[in-house]
Amino acid sequence: MVFARVRTIFFLLLGWLLPVLAGGDPLVRVLMVGDSWADFMWQDRTMRTTFAENGRPDIVEEGAQTAEAGTTAAEWAAPDRLAVIDGELARLADLQVVQLTVGGNDILAGASGGGWHTGLSMEEEEQLFARVLGDVETVIDHILAADPDIVVLVSLYDYPNFEGAADFFCGPLHDDMGEPSSLQLNQLQTDFTERARLAFEGRSRVHLVVHLGLMQFTYGFPELDIEPGALVPPGRLDLPSPRPAMRFFNSDCIHLTGEGHRVVGQNLWDAFYVDFFCLLGEQIAERVARWPELTVLDLVADHNRACPPKTVH
Repeated sequence: MVFARVRTIFFLLLGWLLPVLAGGDPLVRVLMVGDSWADFMWQDRTMRTTFAENGRPDIVEEGAQTAEAGTTAAEWAAPDRLAVIDGELARLADLQVVQLTVGGNDILAGASGGGWHTGLSMEEEEQLFARVLGDVETVIDHILAADPDIVVLVSLYDYPNFEGAADFFCGPLHDDMGEPSSLQLNQLQTDFTERARLAFEGRSRVHLVVHLGLMQFTYGFPELDIEPGALVPPGRLDLPSPRPAMRFFNSDCIHLTGEGHRVVGQNLWDAFYVDFFCLLGEQIAERVARWPELTVLDLVADHNRACPPKTVH
């Protein structure tokens, strides 16, 4: 009887404290680092929108200094760029995750840029992958060494679409790569992603989320009688990402629209962030049952991590 009364008083106290302790401005917990895929997602504020839509408006991202279109893994692995990352890690005291997207510009640099092209042998392609992933790992290792509590989330790419893209940008690059087909480009992306998976496998503070085929699944190809949702990722290697998913009035060959980024953001949430940032209902119930072992502040912290159930696709 006494315990029941104390427990009732405890939960009344908890209910009174929650609105007070759970408030405050959003905290920057994610740092966006990398190339145009990181940059455009930062410009679109993709991740904070994703966090808010999934019950965590208290989390936002930052990328003003560390997400820059056109940059390469080789550039980010250089001391001057690593120093920029260090500055943000030191400045943003609440950071928990570095979301890294880099390597695409190194791979899709064409013959003139030392990247991939149709004339490469299998051995030369493997050497290219090793060089690029070596630079990516240099960036990752530097971040992990700088902060023992940081986790690196590697977010790679979906398939490009050079079919019917704007010639003023995409045409010269496509020519420089030897005019590859969608099948060749998608196989390239698939092989590079698999090498990345193997490189990061077993590293407890490094997580890889794959987006291959996500735009095919989302948009489909109505002109081919393929409806949205019909092509489950990784989709069809012989088809590009659908044209409606591409940026700049659907004329880009590599970059996604804001809507496309929202799909990528939700994929990142479902594959990583929901487990990293959230406690779900049954988890909270289990921890409440441990009171008074857990303090009021412990349970307030749990409340602040409460999220809706995982999205089911």
